[in-house]
Amino acid sequence: MNHVQNRTGSQYILALTLCIAGLLFYFSFLDSYHDWGDDFAQYILHAQNILEGKNYADTGYIFNPENAIIGPSVYPPVFPLLLCIPIGIFGMDIYFIKGLIALAFSLSLFIIFKLSLADNGRKYAIWLIPILGLNPFILKFLQEIMSDLPFILFLYLSLYFLRKQSERNQRQILYGILAGIFAGIAAGTRIPGYILGAVLLVYSFQNWKSLKLNSAIPLVSFLIISAALLIAFPDSGEGYPMEINMGNLITNTVDLGRTYFAFFGKGLFYLGWTIALASIFFILKGIIKTKDENRVSFFVFLILYLTLLLIWGMKGHGIRLLLPVIPILLIFFLSGVQSFAIKFMLNPGLVCSFVGLIILLNYYPVLVQGKHSSSEPGPYESNARQMFSAVKEIIPPDETVAFFKPRTMAYFSSRNSIGLDKTESLEVLLVRMQKRGVHYFVCSPFDAELIKKSCETEAMISTALWNQNNYKIFKIDQSLRSLSNK
Repeated sequence: MNHVQNRTGSQYILALTLCIAGLLFYFSFLDSYHDWGDDFAQYILHAQNILEGKNYADTGYIFNPENAIIGPSVYPPVFPLLLCIPIGIFGMDIYFIKGLIALAFSLSLFIIFKLSLADNGRKYAIWLIPILGLNPFILKFLQEIMSDLPFILFLYLSLYFLRKQSERNQRQILYGILAGIFAGIAAGTRIPGYILGAVLLVYSFQNWKSLKLNSAIPLVSFLIISAALLIAFPDSGEGYPMEINMGNLITNTVDLGRTYFAFFGKGLFYLGWTIALASIFFILKGIIKTKDENRVSFFVFLILYLTLLLIWGMKGHGIRLLLPVIPILLIFFLSGVQSFAIKFMLNPGLVCSFVGLIILLNYYPVLVQGKHSSSEPGPYESNARQMFSAVKEIIPPDETVAFFKPRTMAYFSSRNSIGLDKTESLEVLLVRMQKRGVHYFVCSPFDAELIKKSCETEAMISTALWNQNNYKIFKIDQSLRSLSNK
């Protein structure tokens, strides 16, 4: 018994050491820039509104239904609430905001490790930390101010405490409350987190005989937290626009497969793709072979979340949408490898270690290139900052600006901003803008070819008000009003 406890203790120490070392590694390459991702600006604007006591939804971003893919008019409130911590302490230093996200991800690695102890054995769960923590895509995401990585922390905290409650110990009520609280916080971070409500419902029915009323505690806590967030932030429930298209089910399935393969990367001699292909067999084996009823919550969330992606589609977001279920897939993967090793009388520890080393070896070529070590200056580069300053000087505060990244424009210029319509005619685009009361338009080097070409000739637009470094500020020609009735 003491030997088992000592071994467990040493595994915890090793896991904590790896997570702390990973966090220090993350801090070493984070910077104070950001790319043109646009989401980050809206999250920061929401956080500023919270800190300043303003209307949460009043960010200056105007939602354009003709280009809904840009993002919803309002995001859920939990991530902006988190951002209030570094912003309130350090101001608008992007480095510290990224540092908070890195801390959340490091904590999630340790929680995922603890969750996997009962599934993959104490010798193999440790591999989840470097497999996830050193993945090149995740390292790149650490340079982004997005809610995806904090969402993973809250998701797996909920699943962890749900598992703890199902172990029928003396803290059933406490663990049930914590499972529901973190499920509600996850839903308040990203809309797909509401899937956890269905997971908790299934869990309560599954454990009713053994836990009685205690099995409903997580679901009740989830509903209370979700309701409290909606009451406190009534404008935050809109979420991302859903465009369900069952006709694209096959296309979405192919995109989902490509995204999963991309997580491992192509690697040397297609090693990554080989690992991804083999992992499908072991994942299925891990799911089929399991006799642990506590994995039902894993399985229900996995199926519901993947179903959502198959119906909704990846929307061009790639791996970031698949990230929440990657740890679950890896847990089933290692479980399948373990079952395979035991069946053929191999040492499961050595086999799982070999698989882990192969995956890490596949990361090596990408890691040495250091692509994760810096983000693109994006809106923080000097030319863009000059353009934003010009917008503040030239365009009146009550006017709206059309721009390819409207939330970034709203953040840096303090002007209302709307995204451009997707159209093949600049004339149609500008008429639509005027109908919405938009009189100013900023061209950038990143616009579609049609817009860039038109901006170069200044066709259909009045004389440029400002022109420097491939950025141009235009006032839309008033003569276009005559076309608006056609």
